[in-house]
Amino acid sequence: MAAAHQFRTELISRVATARLSYGSGVEKRALESIVELFKIARAITAKNVGCGTFEILVWHTLNAVVRPFTAKWHPLSQSGVLDALDASDDFRAELYRVQNALRELERGLALLEGVTASYNPGVAALGGTQKAEPGDVTWRPAGGNEDFEGLERDAIERRRKTYKVSPRNWAAGLALSGGGIRSATFSLGVLVALSRRNLLPEFDYMSTVSGGGYTGSFLTSLLGQSGLNEGMGLRGDQVPFKRTEQESPFLMGVRQRASFLSAGVIERLLLVMRSTYGVFINVLLAFGVVAFVAAIELFGRELTKSLGAPTWIGWGFPVAALILLSFVSRQERLQLNELNGWHSFLGAMFCLPLIWKALGVFHHGVTLLTSGPGWILGISELSATLLIGAILLALLGAAFAVYANARSVIVSAVTVAVLLFVEHAFLVVFQTIGRFDTALVFAAIAGMTVILWCAVDVNETSLYRYYRSKLATAFICVNGENPSPRVSDFQPELSFYPIVNCALNAPGSKEPKMRGRLADVFSFTPHMTGSNLIGYHDTKLWEVSNPKVDLAAAMALSGAAVSPQMGLRTTRHGSFWLTLFNARLNAWLKKPSELSKEPMSNQESWWSRGPGLQYLFREFTPTASEKLPFVNISDGGHIENLGVYELLRRRCRYILAIDGESDPRMTFHGLTNLQRLAYIDMGIHIDAELDELRLMDSGFSRSHFRFCKVRYPTGDAARPWETGYLLYVKLSLTGNEGEFLRRFRLDEPTFPHHSTADQFFSETQFEAYRSLGEHIGDKLFMEAVVEELAGEPDIAVRDWMKKYVKSFIAQPSINQRV
Repeated sequence: MAAAHQFRTELISRVATARLSYGSGVEKRALESIVELFKIARAITAKNVGCGTFEILVWHTLNAVVRPFTAKWHPLSQSGVLDALDASDDFRAELYRVQNALRELERGLALLEGVTASYNPGVAALGGTQKAEPGDVTWRPAGGNEDFEGLERDAIERRRKTYKVSPRNWAAGLALSGGGIRSATFSLGVLVALSRRNLLPEFDYMSTVSGGGYTGSFLTSLLGQSGLNEGMGLRGDQVPFKRTEQESPFLMGVRQRASFLSAGVIERLLLVMRSTYGVFINVLLAFGVVAFVAAIELFGRELTKSLGAPTWIGWGFPVAALILLSFVSRQERLQLNELNGWHSFLGAMFCLPLIWKALGVFHHGVTLLTSGPGWILGISELSATLLIGAILLALLGAAFAVYANARSVIVSAVTVAVLLFVEHAFLVVFQTIGRFDTALVFAAIAGMTVILWCAVDVNETSLYRYYRSKLATAFICVNGENPSPRVSDFQPELSFYPIVNCALNAPGSKEPKMRGRLADVFSFTPHMTGSNLIGYHDTKLWEVSNPKVDLAAAMALSGAAVSPQMGLRTTRHGSFWLTLFNARLNAWLKKPSELSKEPMSNQESWWSRGPGLQYLFREFTPTASEKLPFVNISDGGHIENLGVYELLRRRCRYILAIDGESDPRMTFHGLTNLQRLAYIDMGIHIDAELDELRLMDSGFSRSHFRFCKVRYPTGDAARPWETGYLLYVKLSLTGNEGEFLRRFRLDEPTFPHHSTADQFFSETQFEAYRSLGEHIGDKLFMEAVVEELAGEPDIAVRDWMKKYVKSFIAQPSINQRV
């Protein structure tokens, strides 16, 4: 009796019978706690001689069940295997089996002690009590947009019937993050692991950004068509995920086209010609404006000189500006944007004499500098001007390379210097050739500019069309007669409902909410396209207004990482240089009109079939706005790089986010940015604890994923929150990966965070990221987390998430000693 009571007390007060929630506790100490049972049993047996039944029960369990466990894991623990959290998952799985045996022992000791009820603890952690919630947030199709809610709901219900998913009032979504081909390859590996458990049909949505959109658009184009055979689908025994002796031809095709931007000699030559044409147009516009300023300055200085006007007369502009300002300030009827416009105009008017004087000083200084070298070297003043400017730019370039913290200031200085020296060069030319020739040159430039202003479509001068074509060749799986389907042609029976996320750039917007982000989330779906800033319209109307917009175009725009306007990363000097050198993957899309039912090509005149040079000027400045007829669209990562935002807007109960962005220091910018946007825009809280993902001294993380609670506001004081869950999967290494990945990291130390600029993946590089994705995907089904589901061939997403709630969030209080 006493022996049974003493040993049973030890069992119920330590980790021997109290299961730890996933990620809590220390595995090494848990192992030591189990080992200590042998010492405790020997001590109790020595004090209670003659307790035969007690000895048989205890020593049989310890020797038959516990000793093999401790013999295996003690040396592994000493070698550091348990330092990685997911490496310790096998340990935890075996620990739980040992705990089951010890709980049976505890029940036997309770009977031996004469106690009618045994102590059977559940999941233990060092926290308070919380119910294991399965989630209770209700689905909101189309984000609650009444015009499209029914259409989106019907499409998803159709695919649920195809896969025999039970009717439900909640939704589940997959999110594939941005990150170029790296993210596309990594997410593809994770999806392969999910397909083997037949879990993919359980997810209603696939929301993608940038590189994640490569994989998402591949699946949408392959499975989102009508007339497909029964052998295709999202299950593990269906194409494209079905594997026989090797991958399906579709996945093999993606692998073989991983270096999608590579090209032959002829194609490279055509690319250079296209890029040169774009640079020519951009330089003509920029320098044409500078030439116009130089001509106006020359005319103004000669006019004031010929009239004999005193130098102080220019100061009349500031005086007039002050008088007008006092008048404008008294106008109560002016709107805020009108008032700001007047203030900008009067401010420029006030500063005009200073600018005029500064330009005069600059020109005089450059003339003094160039007269010496020009006389010594026997070159003209124009050549000397260009020489001095080149030397200055070289010095600023050297400073840019050395002083990393001052690069923004240096680039701004370079921009101003280039504009000033070019303006001075034009001034020298105009002074040299005379008034008549100057007028001819100016008239020629003005005439060419007017023609180009009316005739040029700036979408055709950028690299967007080339980028779209290469992406479509690599990832859009349809027949050659119709290279890419339209987004509105989507058939929902076999595919996820697609959401392709982009950024609507509006740095020139007057909306107060745009000041903190300069862009808005812009999404393409089969039924509606748009953003909160400009509203949503039928996708077919967008396609009518923009006939070249299809699934491949949406994918390319979602991945247009290099653009003059890039959300919060937009800078004036950066926009100028990116536009000048035609580093433009973005595009301008015409906003649809509900009255417009015919293609834009039939609506517009021959001289204005798309966004003209005025929109290129807005890329130079940058001043794109949602009020313009055309809106500027670029990479979705310029506003939200995980693709989760639109799933939160639809109030998905369960979200699996696959984060493949480049994050070598594990700062989790994508997730923390999502937390900010979700709370500001929708009042949604994402409770994330990321310590297990941070880098240890070894350079590895302890885990590949974390489980987060999502609290959706209800506006009801009695029940303020509805609950959802986010499983966050991070591109990471824990040190227990296979030999292929270990060797690859020796060859490529930057793995798994190669720069997104690297879009030319070799076969080895592709397989490394795909293999890592599949490895991490398999870890999502560890027995230590999902218990008996680990061996199930078919898993329902609700049952899967309930296991995660139990392992990560549910925390019954228990006094444990470890």
